[in-house]
Amino acid sequence: MAFRNDEELERYLNNMVEDDDSETEPLEAEEASENEDNVSVHSEQDDIISGSDEDDVPLSQLRGSVLKGKNGHVWSTSAPSSSRTPQRNIVTIQRSSQVASLLILK
Repeated sequence: MAFRNDEELERYLNNMVEDDDSETEPLEAEEASENEDNVSVHSEQDDIISGSDEDDVPLSQLRGSVLKGKNGHVWSTSAPSSSRTPQRNIVTIQRSSQVASLLILK
């Protein structure tokens, strides 16, 4: 699934979190009824994760430089750097046999 921008990806992730929360609510009620003997105080403030302006990093930067395909193949998002000149761009001058023999005689 390709996302066009960060907002679309963020909306998708928020929907996934909301779906997960709705599925876990019945389980939490069952656990509470089973563990009535063990009483513990739990505040909602512990669940809230504090954020700052520094945490507002675009999602495109968090994705990294590697993509993974459906079959598990790993793709790089950046092209490999070429450190040598391709052979088709190298010009070679071949000397004739007379010039080579003159150079040897000198």
